[in-house]
Amino acid sequence: MANTPIGQLPREPNPLNHEKAGFTSSWKDADGRYPETGIENPLPVQITNTQAIQEVKDPAVRAALESLQLQMAELANKTKNSHVGYAATTKPAGKNGDSFLELDTGKVFMHDGTKWGEL
Repeated sequence: MANTPIGQLPREPNPLNHEKAGFTSSWKDADGRYPETGIENPLPVQITNTQAIQEVKDPAVRAALESLQLQMAELANKTKNSHVGYAATTKPAGKNGDSFLELDTGKVFMHDGTKWGEL
């Protein structure tokens, strides 16, 4: 694993003939270097699942993460849909807040819960 200077991304050591060397997988560490990744140095990962939240030892942090997880689920349920099509396309049955972009005219429509209206 090469030790690259601070701020410089590591490049692949064996590019194809007549090709410029590409960048290797890396991540920026605390001292500003970009170490190569590999078996001995995997990419950092984030904890994203419910089981991992349950393993958090601090009850206040665990409660905050559970609350955030619920808020994100509620937001996902309220997410509006965006549709694209052409002026001649029959617009889909939408719900309040959905949008529709006509690719050929550039017009944008919003659904008010009963019908589509041009913005």
